[in-house]
Amino acid sequence: MVGKLPIATGARERIARLTVVMTPLPPSITDFLSRYRDAFCRLNGVDVAALCDSPLTIISTEGTSVYADASAARANMVALCDVYRQSGFVETTYEVIAHVSQSPDFHWLDVEWCIHRAADAPRPTERFRTSYQLGKRAGDWRVCSITAYAEQRFWADK
Repeated sequence: MVGKLPIATGARERIARLTVVMTPLPPSITDFLSRYRDAFCRLNGVDVAALCDSPLTIISTEGTSVYADASAARANMVALCDVYRQSGFVETTYEVIAHVSQSPDFHWLDVEWCIHRAADAPRPTERFRTSYQLGKRAGDWRVCSITAYAEQRFWADK
């Protein structure tokens, strides 16, 4: 069968009863996100990269990039912060849209970011969503994978 998969007996009923409950974020994740946001607000790519694991995977509509070591991730985050700086970046804020605690050492997040720019900036304020796979490394959270599924990559148009 192309395009259709058989549904197991009773599956529709079980799916209809499925309820998603949004539980509060663990304080350690809230703290991590605040540090991640603050590093971007300072436009400090070195600090952003320090919150990432090695290797770091970034998935977007353009493909998948794997930054095999800390220096490669650092170069990417420094370049991203430079692009934001040139676009009139003032600060960023976020809201966690969804999250899943996968175990004490793994957590998935879907985050809506708002990039605030100066009034005379070449680009307007924008909102977009990104998902993150976090892993606990040496007792602290790190970004292991980023899915940049909604940010307009305006810098790629140049």
